[in-house]
Amino acid sequence: MAGVAIQATFGKAHDFIDADYVVVAPDTREEPASRNDPFAASSGMEMLRNRKFVEARDPNRAGPLFWAGGLALAAVAFWVSGGHALLNTTIAPTHAAIPAQLRISGWDSKINSTGTNPTLLIDGEVVNDGTASEPMPSLQIEVASPNGTSTHYKLGTGDASIDGQGTFPFSGRLHLPKDGVKTVSVSFAQ
Repeated sequence: MAGVAIQATFGKAHDFIDADYVVVAPDTREEPASRNDPFAASSGMEMLRNRKFVEARDPNRAGPLFWAGGLALAAVAFWVSGGHALLNTTIAPTHAAIPAQLRISGWDSKINSTGTNPTLLIDGEVVNDGTASEPMPSLQIEVASPNGTSTHYKLGTGDASIDGQGTFPFSGRLHLPKDGVKTVSVSFAQ
């Protein structure tokens, strides 16, 4: 880099050099390729034609312990990210049996056409005829249309329980099918 002397002059500005560059000729010396090294090829694409390169085994290649560790890490990541839930649903029963003491009693349905979207309103109660407290199962509501199609809704109960000789009121506001309503039925979800 050439040094530049700064002079205090008034009037004419001097030219300053920000950077110098030098063109370097390519190195023409070639190192002899090792006869034992199959990775040393005369050009970059020559290795694709070199059969020794394909047949050679890289001494730095990962062994079975590396791959076993990688598979173990993948299994742990699957388990932590929710794989345990898949195992729990296949082993544990998904629905408990509905106790004989529970029954659906006195429900009513009506169409509410006020507002922007008409809805189907369902009101009723579940009665526990037994003496012990029972967990409240979810309810399934089936709405049949005049054209023969039916729509199923599930009304969750939030894991509530009903005391012995007690009642559980339920209410639902459902989307009204565009073809209308022929029949409505309410049952315990299985």
